[in-house]
Order: sequence, then C-alpha cells, then structure tokens
Amino acid sequence: MNQIQIRHYRVEGLTCTPWAETLKTLNDLCRQMAPRFAAMDLQLALQEVELPDTPENRAFGNLVTLACPEADQPETALEALLGVRVEHDPCEECGDICRTLVVEEGARFQALPSGLLMDGILRMAFSVIAPEGGCPGTCGSCSGCCG
Repeated sequence: MNQIQIRHYRVEGLTCTPWAETLKTLNDLCRQMAPRFAAMDLQLALQEVELPDTPENRAFGNLVTLACPEADQPETALEALLGVRVEHDPCEECGDICRTLVVEEGARFQALPSGLLMDGILRMAFSVIAPEGGCPGTCGSCSGCCG
C-alpha cells in the first residue's frame, strides 16, 4: 500500500487559530477519507512537524506538504500542487504574520478549508495511481489524470 504523507508544519511555542483549524480539518479529512483511499491501495498518514521558533521559520507556520516516497513523489507544498500564491498577512490573533493561500478568484485563506486540502490530496493520489507510474501533466494545471 502506498502512503501519502501529509505534513502540517507549526512553530514551537506559538498557537494560532488558523493553524489549529487547518490541523483539525486535516485530521477530520484523513479520518473520513481513509476507507475510500484504502480501497485504492493508498494510506493517508498525517504528521505534525514542529519547527524551532526563529524569524525565518515563522513564515512556514501552517505549511501543508504532501509526498509519496514509494511512488517517487517528493514532498511538495500544497500551494505548488494547486498552483496558488502564498502571501503573509497579519494575524489578528497572534499578532504575527500568517501564511495565506490566495486562489485565482482572489479568495484568501489562512485557515485552509477542506476543499483546498482535499484538492491537493487528490492531485497527489492521481499522480500515484496514474498509468505508467505518474501523471503526464503538471499539478498547477491539473484537471485530473482521468479527465
């Protein structure tokens, strides 16, 4: 069974509602979708990664990455899979900056919604289960390997 590794990065000692909401959404998605992915011979494995509190690392709080080493799919940031921008906006709660994903329509997300997270998980899954060992396209322009 191939394992899709989903990593959620946070910074040691810092708490922020958008980070907590993203992690809760990831936990819920992994729990709810595990049986469906198991039927495709895929396992979802969520890992929380804690980074030391440095000024450089604060920009990576709430980063979500996906990988599948068994299928030679390297760790890739969600925004790269989706082809969206990352900006850093002030966070009203923690007073610091928060990673913000900006989609084409102009919507901005600090707490990552289930739709964006599931889109990234599906793109990684497509690249793992596609014929000839991989997806022929790029994730940023993905319309699904079957479509």
